[in-house]
Amino acid sequence: MVGGTTWPVLGIQPLNHLEHATQIIAEATALLELDNTKRAKLPAQSLEAFLNSVITLAKKTREQPSAQEILGKLNSLQPIAEDINLIKIAVNNVLASPAPMPPNAATRIASWADVVRSGTPSYLSTPNSRASTTASANDRETVVKLDANSAAVLRKISPEDLRK
Repeated sequence: MVGGTTWPVLGIQPLNHLEHATQIIAEATALLELDNTKRAKLPAQSLEAFLNSVITLAKKTREQPSAQEILGKLNSLQPIAEDINLIKIAVNNVLASPAPMPPNAATRIASWADVVRSGTPSYLSTPNSRASTTASANDRETVVKLDANSAAVLRKISPEDLRK
């Protein structure tokens, strides 16, 4: 304090350039509010701190990318964003619909003829009960019921003719 005059605090430099600009505006406004006689008596140290703050803000502002640079980077990211979107859609489609089973021998569902050919019983057998050969042959036997007239006609035909 010189001669009882309260001087505004000058030269505060926040790290963020937007906050720094706001601080400089506040300090410049405080300086302008001083009348001319007080402004002429402003200590050189305060004025130097204010000017250093303005220089620092100008340097920070020059380090910031221009609007064209930001727009260019944003436009270069557009194809990448589209690729990511396509990948997301593909993943969602894969998750939404189950994939069909590939038709190979390991995963193919056995037909009735395959089961009969392999000789595996259609029921689970326990280790204590072993089926005889006749029992397993009876399991594979097919019984066809015919009416009396059809049976009589088939009985008259020889086995060789039936095989043809």
